[in-house]
Amino acid sequence: MSRLNKDVLSIILEELVFEKSRFNSNLTKCKKKSLHSCLFVNRLWCEVTVPILWSNPWKYVMNSRLLLNVIVLFLSKESQEFLIDQGIYLFSIKHKAPLFDYISYCKYINFHQIENIIINGLSFGFNKEYQIHAIEQEIYKMIISRCPAIKYLDMMYSGRHFKHQIYHFTGAKLSLGELTFLCCDSSVDSTFFYGLAHICKLLQKIHIKSCPDDNSGLARLIEVQKNLKCFVCSIYDDAEYVIQHKNIGNALVKQAHSLIHLKLIYEDNFFLLLEILPKLINLKKLKLINIANNDYQLEKYLEISTFSKLQVFHIEIISSLDIAINIIKKTEGNLLEILLGSTIYNEMYSGKYIRTIYEHCPNIKILSLGVNNSDYAEFEILLEKCQQLERIVIDGSFYKNASNLLLEKLAKLAPKSLREIRIFNDWKISANDLELFLENWRGRESIILYFFMDLKDCDYFSDCLLNILIKYREEGIIKNYRCDDEYQDFYFSW
Repeated sequence: MSRLNKDVLSIILEELVFEKSRFNSNLTKCKKKSLHSCLFVNRLWCEVTVPILWSNPWKYVMNSRLLLNVIVLFLSKESQEFLIDQGIYLFSIKHKAPLFDYISYCKYINFHQIENIIINGLSFGFNKEYQIHAIEQEIYKMIISRCPAIKYLDMMYSGRHFKHQIYHFTGAKLSLGELTFLCCDSSVDSTFFYGLAHICKLLQKIHIKSCPDDNSGLARLIEVQKNLKCFVCSIYDDAEYVIQHKNIGNALVKQAHSLIHLKLIYEDNFFLLLEILPKLINLKKLKLINIANNDYQLEKYLEISTFSKLQVFHIEIISSLDIAINIIKKTEGNLLEILLGSTIYNEMYSGKYIRTIYEHCPNIKILSLGVNNSDYAEFEILLEKCQQLERIVIDGSFYKNASNLLLEKLAKLAPKSLREIRIFNDWKISANDLELFLENWRGRESIILYFFMDLKDCDYFSDCLLNILIKYREEGIIKNYRCDDEYQDFYFSW
């Protein structure tokens, strides 16, 4: 048997562990076991697998105690003596030197996971707060001094005040100088972000999972970046008044030239400076999820903005399809995904919207649209022209529409690329219509069907449609199906 090239094997194993956010925990467990089993194939496989596992050991941990036992082997003599002075005895048993310099492969720091591993892995007979603080400190010092290229820093769930200012540790400039990804909370003390800003200037992605404060230190960190490409921010406003994030907004304006991905999730009005939108001329992905209501001020700035390079456009709700149509027309044919959430597809613009898609988005792959009774001619043209369409979300009107014509058009004209159909509960799907559609689909690639239904409609689904879906899944016509009222999943979980 021919031997795999080491570089090729490394690429294969890295693909094995690649995990998108929509994958579930069972798959993650499966991949942990699969990757660990690669250690025992032979020496070559072991040499390739170890750096992958240890690039993020906190993620692939199988046993906290064993992982901690290995980590403490790399503590310096000075750290060991310091810990002994604190009444911490980790080194009573002599171990052979490890076969690999495991710690040097680490590219991730996750404060919360590391602290959990230390607490869960303790079997050394000490548990006083100052002792736990001491072992944490020496482990962070060791990571910073021995890891030449940390790429990912996750600060979530670690509290407002960080106990360990890692940017002051020996080797921090080298270790953190090429940091590319930061996940954080804006409530963290601004001093920590100011410290990072001195040495971390190559961040490409910043993800603020919770942003209750307009943190000046975080704003400074954003401002000093040289090539920030992606900014993701979530705000769930429980306060009595809305905080305008002027510091963060102004810092983001200075990154307009490099920013290509902007995703904002918020509850009320747009929390950044609206003036930023027309300046983001290089955006390729724009996702604005306003989970409360229409934001009319935002829409005004969207209308005067031009995103000619835009490939992905997701928005929770927009007051008029005409606004979306104008945005799409200015994208120069680059759009691959359009999802408009709970936007209403009224008859005045729904046909024009469909026509805009097939005229200006020849490469569209993921699309939400509404089909009214007067739109079927346009819908047919779209199915014939958009030959790369892979997934489609279909809304209806205010009234329950019969599904026979819709399903007939899909079965007859859908491009071969179509793999998933999601249908909103505006459609009254009969058992006969569904079965005829699936019979007509026979011979094509199996399809995924996802039905959004209110709880009051679930009995109808169970009584009339479920057995049909089970039958055709067993026959391989349906790859999978789902029916529930999880709105965000229905529209945005791709």
